[in-house]
Amino acid sequence: MNEFKEKRYTATYTIYLHAHNDKHAVSKAKLIAERERYNWPHQDCALEKVESTPFASFNIQEIPLND
Repeated sequence: MNEFKEKRYTATYTIYLHAHNDKHAVSKAKLIAERERYNWPHQDCALEKVESTPFASFNIQEIPLND
């Protein structure tokens, strides 16, 4: 029997990106996920959504991830 048994966890992060436009924001977010997968290949990192969140505003809009 395996004496060293790891538990599985989910960590959820919020990263505020600064970008020129929606396409640039999605590109940067995908790059961050790719770098995490490269640095930690045995752990899954997936980009789930990108939202436009203007400072001091409740006008939050989801940005499509597909090009």
